[in-house]
Amino acid sequence: MSSYSPAYSKFCESLNEVVLLQKNAKKLSAKLGTSSYDLSVAMCRSGVLLLCAHIEAFFEDCVIEILQKASAQKVAKAPFGKHLLVQLSSDLLKVIADTDDIEKKAQHIETFFKRDAMLWGANTQFVDPISYENIISIFSNPKFKKIRQLLGIIGFKNFEGQLRKNLKSQSDVHIQMIDIIVVKRNAIAHGEAASITYLDLEQMINHTRVFCNQSNRIICQWAKIVGCQIRN
Repeated sequence: MSSYSPAYSKFCESLNEVVLLQKNAKKLSAKLGTSSYDLSVAMCRSGVLLLCAHIEAFFEDCVIEILQKASAQKVAKAPFGKHLLVQLSSDLLKVIADTDDIEKKAQHIETFFKRDAMLWGANTQFVDPISYENIISIFSNPKFKKIRQLLGIIGFKNFEGQLRKNLKSQSDVHIQMIDIIVVKRNAIAHGEAASITYLDLEQMINHTRVFCNQSNRIICQWAKIVGCQIRN
């Protein structure tokens, strides 16, 4: 049985386009002339934007796959915790809390019971398809803290501990690189002069590959424990 989730397989395919940019940037950097160097840097800046997007998409896809399995296989809700239920209903809970008019508040409460009754009911298993938009919508700029928080919402509270155990003495290096990629991505997206060389991008790719590979392993292991097998 493969140890890869569909999310990780998709990530690996997506990572190839960043590798292609890095290799072409390396070839350009070997040529003489300012224009070649500038184009090489531009390609690497684009590579950082793509790399950050692929990291974000990988963790989003992992969460989506787990929630889809949870509802399809009617797994127990308990291992996921109450945080997940609150976040799934967060849009309606906010509207209810922010509404002062009693009649309108009552309408919103009725909507809440119609849509999310099965989530909060006495049944101990997930039954209806789970709408994951309220979880994914709060996840962007995937620094390590945000990745940890995203997985914590669905009940995986010990992600960092398991990841550090797998990465061993290199855990800080890999985790810090993920944060660096996000910082560089934000600088580039806001038009700042963040110069990225092909060597910088190569290092980012290598660290990201290890980080996401080990993340995939422990997320798959946790998902299996809670009844959501997501390996291919």
